[in-house]
Amino acid sequence: MNAAVSYIPKWEDEINWLNGKSYSKETEGEKKLIVYLWSISCGYCKEMIPDILQLYEENKSFFQLLSIHVPMNDSDLNSDRVQKVVGELGMEGPVLLDNEHRWISLFESEVLPSLYVYDAQGKLVSSKVGVGDTTAYLSSLIHV
Repeated sequence: MNAAVSYIPKWEDEINWLNGKSYSKETEGEKKLIVYLWSISCGYCKEMIPDILQLYEENKSFFQLLSIHVPMNDSDLNSDRVQKVVGELGMEGPVLLDNEHRWISLFESEVLPSLYVYDAQGKLVSSKVGVGDTTAYLSSLIHV
């Protein structure tokens, strides 16, 4: 695993958030954190969002959810367009716009979608990159 993301990265200096919310370590308490890297131009990424949101809603006493939008083309840089899709998908939590590809580079992820799960102590405990049996993976997160 990438040493750069072995522990929860520092999001505090980021200013490019949607939904009027940003991630704060103070709000995490004893919860695990799911970080989801995705793009509005990635069909499979958008297909996964309802399953991720359902997992989160059913288990939000155990999890926090942070989404990072990674633009795949110039039109994905339009924050109004991203906000529209975020609203259509029912994403109400913090969404970080990674317009400079800083975060996807930090995670050393070359494929979307990507999921990273951190335990309550901030240590990376699980990750999944790309497509595959996402339903089974999401179900397994409850026991990570």
